[in-house]
Amino acid sequence: VDDNQKALAGAQFELYKKGANGATEKIGGTYTTNESGKIHVDGLSNGEYYFVETKAPAGYVLDTTEVEFTVTKAGEVISKSLVNYEIPTITKDIEGAERFDVEPGTEYTYNLTLNLPANIHEYTEFVVTDTLDFRLTYAGEWSVTGVNKDNIAFTKTESEAGEEVLTWTFENLE
Repeated sequence: VDDNQKALAGAQFELYKKGANGATEKIGGTYTTNESGKIHVDGLSNGEYYFVETKAPAGYVLDTTEVEFTVTKAGEVISKSLVNYEIPTITKDIEGAERFDVEPGTEYTYNLTLNLPANIHEYTEFVVTDTLDFRLTYAGEWSVTGVNKDNIAFTKTESEAGEEVLTWTFENLE
């Protein structure tokens, strides 16, 4: 499911059975969620199992958290869920336009707009990198809305090709 509890088709998982002394055994091949976001597995013997997501649906972040469950009787229906959050997206515009004819020697303001996932508070860090077009030069100012600027480290470096690379590292995203 996504963070709005919408069923997601196409998530792929591997299934493992826990054995003695911490050993695990992979069961079957790859299991893929159907249009209802469900996986059906028949014929499991009693024991402890877990799924691990190996491929997230398109547009979502992979979550490799072990989804554990225990089979205690034949034919038992077990329901577990894993939330996949959307991949963060970034849009960039110059003075409000997506395409802009740049005049040499003129200073422009450009905006990076980030659409962050609902679980951003769980991230230990989030990094945004922008490599400037060779015709552009960073003017030395940046601002932010919606988060505390003190939680953002900014660096300006140069790529091997000589382009300016701007990086913002967001920390403490509680």
